[in-house]
Amino acid sequence: MVKRHKYSNTFVEPDLPITPMLDMSFQLLAFFLTTFNPSPIEGHMDMALPKEMGDANSSVVPPPDPTQELPEELTVQVDATEAGAIADIRIGNKTITGQSLGSDSAKMFANLQARRKEIGEKPAKVRLECGDNLSYKLLIKLMDEITRAGFKQVAPALQDDRKKK
Repeated sequence: MVKRHKYSNTFVEPDLPITPMLDMSFQLLAFFLTTFNPSPIEGHMDMALPKEMGDANSSVVPPPDPTQELPEELTVQVDATEAGAIADIRIGNKTITGQSLGSDSAKMFANLQARRKEIGEKPAKVRLECGDNLSYKLLIKLMDEITRAGFKQVAPALQDDRKKK
């Protein structure tokens, strides 16, 4: 004869230890609160964008005037160390690589101020060519110093590997 098993329908309460889970969640919360390091607010950057002409509803940008004087363009080349610090700064024109100013950004600021005085009121812009490893904090500092030296148009770019020493 076949014996049948009778299953009970009694509900079994699962044992969930809530105290260790709460302890772990508070430990994680304390860890993230103590290790959170917000980045500093970046400075205001003026961008050289084309201005719109016409009425308020028009989005057509006029072509550049060929009779208008082209801006003087300086190139600031910044080499970076593996750690992200400034290794060397050079200031020159589009084709001429300038002399080395070392890693001191104050020398760059003084040199750019003198060049701004030479140029006078003519439009001028600076192309800031940086090494791959340069930290963003130093990049923003260099852009701020270029702006304080009197150049309103600053264009950051990565250095071309062919132009490096």
